[in-house]
Amino acid sequence: MKLARLSSRVFVFAFVALLSHDSWGQDDLPSAESVIRDHIDAIGSEMNLRTFESCEIRARVESDAPAFNGKMTLRALEGSFHYMFELEGQVSNWRIYDGKRFWEQSDGYAPILYDAHDAQAFIEIVPRVSSPLDWLDYHGTVEVVDKVDVRGSTCFQLKFTPKTGNPVFRFFDTSTLMLRRIRYTSPMTTDQRQADWYLSDYREFSGVTLPVKREQFWNGQHNYDVIIESVNLEAEVDKNLFEMPDEIKAQIAVRKTDGRKQDK
Repeated sequence: MKLARLSSRVFVFAFVALLSHDSWGQDDLPSAESVIRDHIDAIGSEMNLRTFESCEIRARVESDAPAFNGKMTLRALEGSFHYMFELEGQVSNWRIYDGKRFWEQSDGYAPILYDAHDAQAFIEIVPRVSSPLDWLDYHGTVEVVDKVDVRGSTCFQLKFTPKTGNPVFRFFDTSTLMLRRIRYTSPMTTDQRQADWYLSDYREFSGVTLPVKREQFWNGQHNYDVIIESVNLEAEVDKNLFEMPDEIKAQIAVRKTDGRKQDK
């Protein structure tokens, strides 16, 4: 699946230490397809998920380092997304995906164009309203590998292996089928650190159930929490937010002359 199709639905933003457990026999495990299907039904049904083509989600960030407390805003429209992070009283940072290319902008710094691999990896780990609808198409293989404990809840552990890149592990509560944990090797860091997200406090917004709280850990150490403050799944989003700056256009032109591919 091309990146543009992968992100053709609404994004829900950005916001993943191995746990010891007793192994379960494979005969006790359901198919990956049935877990994903039941998860989709639990969070709002396939028909409902397909209805949202735009959204605006606002959240606050509570970091272990107070200097990094701030606000996050995600706006998505027809396969594009505009993600903004504002440190309290300091710089603002934007990450923008226009359905084809992915770049980053910050106050006082030149825009950065990400290559196709980094963009694809980043889009994959950003939780989206309708991402479960794409999981089976996007990944080369999806399998249920075990049942494990996640903070007192028994969960199906699914391994999602994309056609390129590192696998992502998602953990679904066996009772509610809600997503409780996401684990992956971050594509956005040079030291290949392990990221874990713990998802909780599920609430319904316009017929879709979303986790209000997301806790992030790097290599087992708590980093920050993201707490949703408002969700508008029918927001009017300004298309100008996704306008590509001249600096990014220039970087694309240079890559073309160098023979580097930005898109897959």
